[in-house]
Amino acid sequence: NTLNKTAEVYLTIPENKTGKGKILISVNGAFHELEAMTESDRIPSGSSVKVIKVENNILIVETI
Repeated sequence: NTLNKTAEVYLTIPENKTGKGKILISVNGAFHELEAMTESDRIPSGSSVKVIKVENNILIVETI
């Protein structure tokens, strides 16, 4: 339900999967705070991101 959706970074996401951040994402009309990682550069709080895949229940995102 989260794949290809957009979200807002709530807690900064470290670069290259070196740690987890948090995003706020709307799923089925309700907002959820979920853990996320990125395969590229660090993504600061307040950035808009897109979910590109899910690995081990962690969302992998990229900036849009």
